Amino acid sequence: MALIVTPGRLANRAEFYFQLNSMIRAGLPLVSALENLQTKPPGAGFRGPIDEILYHINNGSTFAEGLAHTGNWLPPFDRALIEAGEKSGRIDQVFKGLADYYQRTALLIRQIIGKLLYPIGLLHFALLIFPIGTFQALILESGGFEEYLTQKALMFIPAYVAVLGTIVLMQSTRFYFWRSAIEKILNFIPVIGGARRALALARLSAALEALISAGVNIPEAWQMSGSASGSPTLKRITAKWRAGLESGNHTPSELLQREHYFPNTFSSIYKTGEMSGQLDDALIRLRDYYQEESQRKLDRFTKALVTTVILGVMGTVAYFIINFFQGYFKQINDVIDGF
Repeated sequence: MALIVTPGRLANRAEFYFQLNSMIRAGLPLVSALENLQTKPPGAGFRGPIDEILYHINNGSTFAEGLAHTGNWLPPFDRALIEAGEKSGRIDQVFKGLADYYQRTALLIRQIIGKLLYPIGLLHFALLIFPIGTFQALILESGGFEEYLTQKALMFIPAYVAVLGTIVLMQSTRFYFWRSAIEKILNFIPVIGGARRALALARLSAALEALISAGVNIPEAWQMSGSASGSPTLKRITAKWRAGLESGNHTPSELLQREHYFPNTFSSIYKTGEMSGQLDDALIRLRDYYQEESQRKLDRFTKALVTTVILGVMGTVAYFIINFFQGYFKQINDVIDGF
């Protein structure tokens, strides 16, 4: 699996599942569909794993068993869905569900990146100009370029390393302690903490709907959805629930009401779906609701960040202008006092 999962990789995965679903619905056997994808894979990293899967299928294995030999090429979430789909005879529906899931996830990440581009670019512009003394030296002095370049390298390189390291840690299935610590820190940031929690709940709902529709049992579906949510907190909570759900002592709606992490809206909608027998519709509604909420909170965060950066730039410029004129008038007064 890639070190950093980008929207492009998620879109390629969505295309892989979409083509499998289309070919199977058109009447092609699974092996023929995989052979077609082997010839024209959706991405460069697909041909090798497809070769491995075909080899094991041709030797009597199922698709899920073939996937097991590809290592971490696909996450456990995908493998569980595919195994359940094969057992229930609904593999085409599973492929469609996975295609929709990854398409939505890729689109959501692209929207988040798009909303952050402007404030991040503005922040870079401000940091390239300030402190103004080094920028002045770059323009007015012959040796100012080296000093300017050194200062900006010492400023930007550690920041880039920290951001990339955070992304890798948050996407990794390992480093649980550090992922939990980062999540707790992000929760203290105004607005962004709420946006991240809403996004995790949206991903949990989407994964839960896909797993239950594929025939995965409720205890396993909840635990796997917690892992797929990207939140260490949700992963810990849902893992803790599994024993109680398997024993039949508790229902998910009862556990949701006891757990403070889940908002009342989530618990209420889930309970209504559970009681009415329309859990699939309830989970789709929860997915859409929390996806929209994360977008709203992210919009507020980006607007606040842009405003803060602009005010910071304006305040710094005003400070240097005032300092310049104070020095200028002081020189004039010194000249006048000399006479």
